[in-house]
Amino acid sequence: MSDEAKDGSDRRDFMISSLAMVGASAALMATAGVAGAEAAAAATGKGTVYTGDIIQGKKVVSMLDVTDLEPGKKHFLYF
Repeated sequence: MSDEAKDGSDRRDFMISSLAMVGASAALMATAGVAGAEAAAAATGKGTVYTGDIIQGKKVVSMLDVTDLEPGKKHFLYF
């Protein structure tokens, strides 16, 4: 192998920059989803906001108000 530096980007640099862009996009989408959930909760007056997704039989929530949960029971949710 050569110890000389190559001009331009190699495959590793491309993959790292691609993963960084995916991570940044995911962070922006997560932030936008939370902001939308907060706005929906404020508009409806209810604290718990369900996304409509179900993972392994458990509801997915983006905002939880514990007063919406029935006391004395176990509740399984995903955030």
